[in-house]
Parts: sequence; structure tokens; C-alpha cells
Amino acid sequence: MINKFIRILMFFVSFCGLIVVVISFYIINHLDSSEQWIAIVFRIIGFLIIIFSAFSIIKLNKRIKLYDQKQKNLIEHAKNEKDEPGHVVDLWKYKESEWTNFLRNEKRRKIKELTIIGLMIVALGVPLLIFARDASILSAFVVSSILALIYGIVSYSINLKRYSNNESELFQILFFKDSLLINNRLQILKDDKINLENVEIVSSNNSEQLHFIIFWYNSKNNKITDDIFIPVPSTYHENAVRMVAFYKEQLSG
Repeated sequence: MINKFIRILMFFVSFCGLIVVVISFYIINHLDSSEQWIAIVFRIIGFLIIIFSAFSIIKLNKRIKLYDQKQKNLIEHAKNEKDEPGHVVDLWKYKESEWTNFLRNEKRRKIKELTIIGLMIVALGVPLLIFARDASILSAFVVSSILALIYGIVSYSINLKRYSNNESELFQILFFKDSLLINNRLQILKDDKINLENVEIVSSNNSEQLHFIIFWYNSKNNKITDDIFIPVPSTYHENAVRMVAFYKEQLSG
């Protein structure tokens, strides 16, 4: 989901690069010969943006294909588990009411989390824009609020997409060594980019959840973390304890 969103963003960036190139061709005829270097610089920047976006899209397409293929393979392994045991570490099935209640609590948790993050973006963004860009208080507040809103909408949508069900009346989670299938949606726990940092049982709203923490590094080598919550009905408490032990062993190994 994140890769597909970034691909859309790269298409937009590429379109912006194309606009810069078009503008450079337009303004070069309206500049003196001594100033035409400005249009040339614009043109070079535009072409560099387009090239960077194109390479990024190609790379993301390859990753998305690998992701989709892995999801199909895991679904096929799950269907053939009786014939080929060992692929699935555990399988949890939920009642619709259990999953609906979990989603309701997860929405509340995410909204609370994103509200705090949004306020922090505004609180830090306003003085930064005022001092760094000499912006007015109103314009700094508007820009920071828009950025906070965009971040919130994207993060909220990605999080909900993770827990939505691909098939009607399907509410189940399959645990694999390095991934999860949440209602037939693949969630990577470990691959060449993503790493599992921790897993534990936590309590929230008078219920238990498995809490996975995964992380990866962006292009600037900054560490990015993500939280995955799995509802634990009382009937699966012992299973949850075994899952924590299993994935802890993977971490130590």
C-alpha cells in the first residue's frame, strides 16, 4: 500500500518536473540573452526531476510485483496447508463482531495518535516557516495545518487498508515466519528492507493485542518504525504467548 502511494506521488513529481521544463521553454523567449541561463537551469532541473521520478517508478514497480507475487504465494500455501503442512505457523479466525470491535478501537487509537502528531507538526512548522521563510503567522499556520492534514489522511488510510478484508465474511490472520496475512492482505515483518524490532502482548480497552514493531531505513538512512496490532480474543491467549516466543526466537536468531 505504501509503495503504491509513493508510486502515485512519483507520477505527480514527474508531472511537476514536466511543468518546470515547459515553463523554461516559455520564459527563455522573454529573457535577455544575459538572463537566459535562468531558463536553462530550470530546464535541467525539470529533466533531472523527470529522470529521478522515472527511475523511482521503475524500481517501485519491481518491488510491488514482488510484493503481490509473495502475497499470492502465501495465500496459495494457506489453501494447500493440509497437503503441505509447515508453511503456516498459526491461524486465527474471528467472529465478525470481534473484528468490528477491534477496528473501532483501532480507529480511535489512530485518530488520537495522528491528532497529537498533527499538533506537533503545526507547533514546529509555524515558527520554522516564520523564521526560515519570513512567512506571516497566518500563512505559516495554514501551510503547517495542510501538511498535518495530508499526513493524517494518508497515514489513517494506509492503516485502515491494512486491516480491511479482501473477501466478504473473511476475518482471519495467518502467521508466517516473516509475514502475516491479515484477511488475505500481506504484511511483511522481515525482508531485505524491513526488519522486525519487537513483539509483545499489550492490553488496550480491556482486551489484549499482539503488538509488532517493524522498522526500515529511508534513502537518507533515517530509521522509520511502524506498529502492527493484532487482536487477541481470550480463546487465543495461549496462541499469542506462543507467537511472542516464536518471533522473539526469530529476533535472537
